[in-house]
Amino acid sequence: MNAPRGIFPLPLGEGRVRAAVDEGRPTLDHRGPHPGPLPGGEGVCSLWDCLAESARRFPDKPAVRFYGSALSYAELVRQAEALAGWLQHTAHVRKGDHVLLFSQNCPQFIIASYAVLRADAVVVPVNAMWTADEVAHVVDDSGAQVAIVAHELAERVLPSLERRMLRNALVIDYADALTADSDPGVPASVAERPATIRDPRFTRWSEALDEPERPIAHRATADDLAVLPYTSGTTGRPKGCMHTHATLQAANRASVAWRGTTSDAVFLGIAPLFHALGMQNGMHLPLMLGATVVMLPRWDRDAALALIERYRVTSWAAPPAMLIDFFANPAVTPEKVASLALVHGGSAPMPHAVAEAMKTRFGIDYNEGYGMTETASFLHANPPRRAKLGSLGDRDPRAAGDEGLLEPVAGQRRSVRRDRRPALPAHRRPRLHR
Repeated sequence: MNAPRGIFPLPLGEGRVRAAVDEGRPTLDHRGPHPGPLPGGEGVCSLWDCLAESARRFPDKPAVRFYGSALSYAELVRQAEALAGWLQHTAHVRKGDHVLLFSQNCPQFIIASYAVLRADAVVVPVNAMWTADEVAHVVDDSGAQVAIVAHELAERVLPSLERRMLRNALVIDYADALTADSDPGVPASVAERPATIRDPRFTRWSEALDEPERPIAHRATADDLAVLPYTSGTTGRPKGCMHTHATLQAANRASVAWRGTTSDAVFLGIAPLFHALGMQNGMHLPLMLGATVVMLPRWDRDAALALIERYRVTSWAAPPAMLIDFFANPAVTPEKVASLALVHGGSAPMPHAVAEAMKTRFGIDYNEGYGMTETASFLHANPPRRAKLGSLGDRDPRAAGDEGLLEPVAGQRRSVRRDRRPALPAHRRPRLHR
């Protein structure tokens, strides 16, 4: 199937992240012609297609690093395929069904997300801090009947199971992802194997991966619903934002085109994957590129520093609060963070004093941006080479024909709106999810 209009082949092009002579720090190279299309081009429509294409190109490359353990692209696809088979043949998930995903950051979160997408279903990520009542609201509102939940959070889905809102729950043990020793050390909350939940409504992760039936052929298209994240950005209870495979890819491809990231990048994935910033910059965008994600389950500034230095992390998306704590750590030195070429984020204004300290002490420009759950994270950002604190970047002149621009009129500035976009046909208009 051809890619939908407006979703263009992903720019790749090697060498866009290069070693610069500026004090040995890698920087983003925006010179030269626009890079070529992704192999597979118009055949890449869904998020699963993106992952499968990256696995074809880089089968043995680490897709995810979790402490000292690595998950290759080939193994990620293998496990996601197996789990998709369990979802379809044992949990009876059908095309368009919603599946709850309730966990801290871990490789299983990524495997589960792509297994749901491989099964042509919809991921419903849930904030790991939410209570049982808040989770029950999302279960009821989304209509999810199957949950994938971390072991320590399992009791929070019990009320939904007992009220028969959920029929199945798959349990994640973080320790299953640990396949090698690690420095930094792994916290007990991750390394310890909890007691087995003796309830027939819960299935262990390892049992699901043993599913003998392969999933049916992947049928999702770019216009199918892919993720239903819930946001508290409005009054009242959290509401679901309907994102298709196309809307998630559109935000990521815009980010790649603006910032010049490639498959050479190494991403630090600490922002929660259930949040749009983490979901896009710690999962979908790097896997679409064929890059590597270095992951932590929760914020730990000492572990983050050790992983940045060990794996030569180049790209980090983080809210200002995280960066303030990180750069307040006396153990952070310019040498240890020399690999960082792009540090960006949003969610709150970055204090000028912190951004200036990042620049003067560590040579790092903070790339301030703006996005929302409703826009799949990336929307506006400063030019990577020309950071301006408190600004959200240049206006793209190509957008002026649709969105309007400021034109001088008799010494004044007035807004000229040019909205020539045709109305969507009835079958393509968005509908509120209930």
